[in-house]
Amino acid sequence: MNVVFYHRLPQPDGNFSIERLFADVRASLPADITPIVSQCRFRSVGLWRRVYNVLEAALRQGNINHITGDVHYLAVCLRRRKTVLSVMDCVLLEKTR
Repeated sequence: MNVVFYHRLPQPDGNFSIERLFADVRASLPADITPIVSQCRFRSVGLWRRVYNVLEAALRQGNINHITGDVHYLAVCLRRRKTVLSVMDCVLLEKTR
């Protein structure tokens, strides 16, 4: 079985910590699971760059799709029953109370 991990394009400021965390997750997977990294070609800026990222993600689907980082919009064209979405940085929910 293959699991595709969808990552954002690295930010210019070097903030790419969540992807390093998932590198550790991939290293810990059992031998019968093949991890595949699919990094977005474009940053999440502007409509057309996001549309391209979504279409490319749809073409790279695996048995399981795992979206990490701030590219949650990729789920639009992925198979729903085979997609996992990790949401991090929920501190904003705390600040809006």
